[in-house]
Amino acid sequence: MARKDKIKLANNNSVRFPVPNEMGNMLLIGNFDGVCGTLCQLDNGKYTFGIFSDALRHNGTLLLKTLQAGKHIYLISTEETHKYFQRLLTIFRDKGWLDKVGRDKAIRRQYHWCELDCTKEDTAIIDCVNNRLYNGLNEMKFENIIQNPPYNGTLHFKFMELGIKMLTSTGTMTIIEPATWLINLRKNGDAEMYNAFKDRIEGHIKSVVIENLNKDFNIANDMPFATTTIDMSQTFHSIEFVCCGEKRENITSIYDCNLIGNYNTIWSIFDKVMAYGDSMSNHIYNSECGTNYEAYLRYWNYQLYALGSNYGKVVNQYNSKSIAVYRTLDFGSFFSSYVDSLYYKDVKDTIPLSRSNNECDCLCGTKEELENWKYNVEHNRLFLFLTMCTTYDKHNNATDIVPFVCDKKYTNDEVNALFGFTEEEVSLINHTVARFEYDGEWFKRYMCGKGSVSDDDVNNFVKSIMD
Repeated sequence: MARKDKIKLANNNSVRFPVPNEMGNMLLIGNFDGVCGTLCQLDNGKYTFGIFSDALRHNGTLLLKTLQAGKHIYLISTEETHKYFQRLLTIFRDKGWLDKVGRDKAIRRQYHWCELDCTKEDTAIIDCVNNRLYNGLNEMKFENIIQNPPYNGTLHFKFMELGIKMLTSTGTMTIIEPATWLINLRKNGDAEMYNAFKDRIEGHIKSVVIENLNKDFNIANDMPFATTTIDMSQTFHSIEFVCCGEKRENITSIYDCNLIGNYNTIWSIFDKVMAYGDSMSNHIYNSECGTNYEAYLRYWNYQLYALGSNYGKVVNQYNSKSIAVYRTLDFGSFFSSYVDSLYYKDVKDTIPLSRSNNECDCLCGTKEELENWKYNVEHNRLFLFLTMCTTYDKHNNATDIVPFVCDKKYTNDEVNALFGFTEEEVSLINHTVARFEYDGEWFKRYMCGKGSVSDDDVNNFVKSIMD
C-alpha cells in the first residue's frame, strides 16, 4: 500500500480548506505541497503564481486572511511542503498583501513548522507532534484544522484523534484520508477504535465525501478516500453524504456513511445469518487434520481488493472486462474477489490425494453439498452481499459471517424466507449488489474515479435500480 505522505496535491481541488466559523489559529497536518496551485520560478530566482486557479483563490485567501488577522499557522509536514509554504508566504509579502501585519517579522512569528518524519515508528511520530505542538504550546487550541496525514496502518487515525483534542469547541476540522474508518462495518478489532471516535463526533459531522482519488493523488490505494468535515460549534440532524458521486438522502448518523447503507439494517442482516448455526469458517480448517487435508471446493483467502492496483491497470481491466478480474453470475458480472472469497474452483469429482499419496480428509462437505453451495452462491444475492460488506482490505474477513447453506439449491425468495429478512433488508441486499454490478455507472465510478462518470449519471443509475 502506498504511503499517504507521498501524495501530491498540485493543481487539483481534492483539498479545499473549510471556511472557519471565526478567524483563529490554523493547523495543517500532512502533505499540502501545491495546495494553492503551482508556483513558478522567475529568472531572478523568486517565485510567483502559475495560474490563478480555484485552489489559489479559495485556499490562498484563507491562509492570507489568517495572517492578516494576526493569527498563527502551524504546519506539520515534510520539508518539501515547508519549502512550498515559505515560497507562498514570500509571494504574499512581495505583492504587499501582508503590510497590515508588519511583513517579515510578523510572518516569522505567525508561521511555524514542525517536521513530519515518516521514517519513524507511528508512536514516535505522534509523541513528537503531541509533545512539541500540544504540550509544548500549553495545550493550544485551533479554530481551523485541515489534515492530509501520512497513511501507514492506523497512523492517520491517530492524527484524527490528536486533531479533535486540539480543536476548539467552535472549531472546524476537515480530514482527507482513506475511508477505512467509515466503510469498516465490524464491531471488533480496529472497529472498536473507529466506533469510539464516531461516537465522540456524532452530531457534529457536516459532510462526508467518499471517492476513488487514486488518479488525483497518483497512487494505488486499496480503498477509496473520505473527506470529512467536522464542525464542533453545531449539532447537525443530517449529514451531507456523497458516495462515489451518489448523493444519499436522509443520512442522520456517521455510521451510515459507508459504501453499503443503513448500519442498523446491515447488522440486523448479519445477526440473522450468524444465528444460522453454520458458517464458512467451520468448513475451512480443522487443526486436528494438520496438513493432511483437502477439499472438493476451495475459497480464496487473500483478496485482490478492487482498488489496490495501479490506476491505469484497474481502468484497463475494467474497460476490457477482463475474465481474470470479473466473474459472471446468474444476476450479473462482478469483481472476481467477491466471488472467489466464497469459492474459486470447480467441485472436484473425487477427494484428492495428499503428498504422501493418501486420501485427504475433506473438510468442506460432500460433493453434493458443495454443488449446492456453488449453486447458491451463483444464484442468490445474499452471499455476494455479505462479502461486499465485509471485504474492505486485502484479506477475506467474511468467513465468520457467511452462512454455509448447502442442504439444497435455493432460490432468492427461499433464502430470504430462510433467514426471515424484512422487506427493508431484502431491498438493501438487492440494491447493494446492483450498485456493484459491472455494467452499472456506480461501480464504474467506484473503480475508475470521479472523472469516469458524472454525478448526474451515477444518481440516475441509482434511481433506476431503486425504482
